[in-house]
Amino acid sequence: MSGALRQGDLAHLWDMLQGIDRLLKTPAPDARQLAEGFHFLRLPKLFLQSPVFGDILRDADNAFPVSPLRAIQNWARDRLRANGQGGPARFVIADATANITDLPVKGGLSGTFTDQVSQKYDIAVDAALELFDQTGVVLRSARVTVSRSATVLQSASANERARTRYNLVRDLMSEFDRQAQARISSGFGQYLLPG
Repeated sequence: MSGALRQGDLAHLWDMLQGIDRLLKTPAPDARQLAEGFHFLRLPKLFLQSPVFGDILRDADNAFPVSPLRAIQNWARDRLRANGQGGPARFVIADATANITDLPVKGGLSGTFTDQVSQKYDIAVDAALELFDQTGVVLRSARVTVSRSATVLQSASANERARTRYNLVRDLMSEFDRQAQARISSGFGQYLLPG
């Protein structure tokens, strides 16, 4: 075996160097922000006349900087407050999933010179707030289901991929918050206290 580099080896080495250069130039996500997740403290709280407790029925993929499960738990903690009398309320997280799918990429000459979509991210949350009377009959309920998807190119750095997943969950939770606020405000009327 010869010690000289072949043209294919040089092309592969060049691609690796370009990838390292992209990685070094990509700003890292703010680690503190990613660790803390999303919080909704600047929004008005929804005050209920009943205690709130939750059930978790399905966990999310922990490959995301902030999982949908952690984000929805933060939402419930930040937005729901018990402040009154009456029957219990329950916040049920039926689904909080995150999936990463590796997509097939073309090989050969055309695949080598094409930046192809290589991964797809799918996330979803499905949660309901239920208010019961003293006998356990549901008086009011509001359910919100939201899902989002995104793809990344094979040239995306690890930081770019993490940022895409983070932004995807952030956008999902913004939509969840918008829908939940509207449904709870319109459907729970007399059971909401001014805050």
